[in-house]
Amino acid sequence: MNKDLINILPDNIANQIAAGEVIQRPASVVKELIENSVDAGSSSIHLILKQAGKNLIQVVDDGKGMSPTDARICFERHATSKILKSEDLFKINTKGFRGEAMAAISSIAQVDLCTKRPEDIVGTQIKIIGSEITDQLEISCKKGSNISVKNLFFNTPARRKFLKSNAVELKHCLTEFHRVALTHPEIEMIFTHNDDEMYRLPKSSLKQRIVHILGKNYAEYLFPISTDTDVVSISGYLVKPEHAKKTRGEQYFFINKRFIKNAYLNHAVSSSFEDVLPKTYFPGYVIFLEVEPSMIDINIHPTKTEVKFENEQIIYSILKSTLKKSIAQYGVMPSIDFDQESSFNVPLIDRKKPLVEPTISTNENFNPFEKSVQPEIIRERSLNNDNNWENLYEINQARFEANSPVNKPEFKQEEIFVNSNSDKAENTNSEIFQIHNKYIVSQLKSGVIIIHQQRAHERILYDKFLKRKKSNSRVTQQLLFPESVDLKNEQFSIIENNLSLLKEIGFDFEIFGKKTFIFRGIPTDIEVNELPKLIDDLANNLGQNIPPEERDDKMLILLSKQSSVKTGTKLIQEEMHSIIDRLFASSNSEFTADKKKIIHILPKNNLDKLFNE
Repeated sequence: MNKDLINILPDNIANQIAAGEVIQRPASVVKELIENSVDAGSSSIHLILKQAGKNLIQVVDDGKGMSPTDARICFERHATSKILKSEDLFKINTKGFRGEAMAAISSIAQVDLCTKRPEDIVGTQIKIIGSEITDQLEISCKKGSNISVKNLFFNTPARRKFLKSNAVELKHCLTEFHRVALTHPEIEMIFTHNDDEMYRLPKSSLKQRIVHILGKNYAEYLFPISTDTDVVSISGYLVKPEHAKKTRGEQYFFINKRFIKNAYLNHAVSSSFEDVLPKTYFPGYVIFLEVEPSMIDINIHPTKTEVKFENEQIIYSILKSTLKKSIAQYGVMPSIDFDQESSFNVPLIDRKKPLVEPTISTNENFNPFEKSVQPEIIRERSLNNDNNWENLYEINQARFEANSPVNKPEFKQEEIFVNSNSDKAENTNSEIFQIHNKYIVSQLKSGVIIIHQQRAHERILYDKFLKRKKSNSRVTQQLLFPESVDLKNEQFSIIENNLSLLKEIGFDFEIFGKKTFIFRGIPTDIEVNELPKLIDDLANNLGQNIPPEERDDKMLILLSKQSSVKTGTKLIQEEMHSIIDRLFASSNSEFTADKKKIIHILPKNNLDKLFNE
């Protein structure tokens, strides 16, 4: 006799399966709980974490609370106060509505809920372990709800094992906190981790809330957008192009006060900035769209971050038009070159001062081919330029050959950068010049050598920083006035974990408060006006999940990139000579530390082929 194979899953197993869709990590719990607090009409929400939420996620609010019956039923699957009939799915204005989150959370954690309505004399406490209610009591408590989720995934150890480090999980929790905080500046929001208060965000305007989260410097970086049509209302703020970053971290889209991800609308933003922003940079924005709830479907993804629009193409066009209008209205002009050294920017003219005719000082005895000349290099303060190119190349030849591609054209040593005092040599032209303020070029007997100036300088600086780290021989330039750098909380903790390396290579600083570093000295190869962006870039890039053994090298690479002579910087002859000298004295003249090519040889045969010779 055949045995039936299909069974109905017990509720606790079904809830654990559902939890796999809704609750992926501590940040998923954070999102669901604080969104419930918002829906409860809270004016203050306090999020408390222990060990990045692995041990404790607690949310305390002053919302409307729940009755004893509601407090018990809310942990049942598909229990919701927001959906009564199918039509309600198409006019949702609240955060949570599926009725799965609380059941899913209680199935994989130990939950303690205390809640009380304003009209009730006493409150209700419910304790749940793995979907089973172990206690329900009447207690004395404040109005609102206080829910604690302890030991997440305690009964599914395989899933707990796949959680990332505390730093990574904390970053995800902060992301969810930021999204809700940006959507509701009218609510006081507090974030505490391991008894350390990371954020206390007072009730404020949207712009103030953005500044509180992204950093006080953003007060001057933001400009508004606004439009109101029958299809969509758009509001929010954009970040000025000159403060754009190479990461997508500061991009927030909200639809009816719900965070969403939408590549199509993001393209509308990117294309609006295409004339004022290089392709390698991403615009920063906090954009709010308001549409009729019946015009969108948010019930297509368990985390409710993906939506379908009924009039997506129309919204795209309106959004792009709004952004371009705001960019033009607020005089946001394209930068000549985002990588250009700030020290070469042209200052504004002070019209109150009389104009003074510039004077030019020349050295008539200067001979660039004289071996004894020791040029002063503007950005290479510690240059020792005793070696000529031929000697430097000879030292570097073995490494150069080893690292070159197999099909590298053959050329003799004397063809490259002959001795600088044999300018009468007939086999080569040692003159060097710059093209597009990006490449250093020189003629060889066998063709042309092209050097990427920024990558060459990156290699030079990387070797210098690495040498300082290994020898512990820091070289620091003391600042006349200390420079303070404010960071977001997660950025601050990242830099704080890398203090020893920063000090080893020449940074002199102290910690002030919980989000500020006071710099009193910096390495000699770094400009003080680059410092805030440098530290910000370090924090953003080191915040990724980088193995500890690779972290120091990653930081040295970032430092060398940020401090190098940028594309767009015009170099004088002495500076180009200096870069070449030092490049061929480096550990690897062909590639940067992150394996990007520095030198390219263009054989004469290839040039001839262009002209069919």
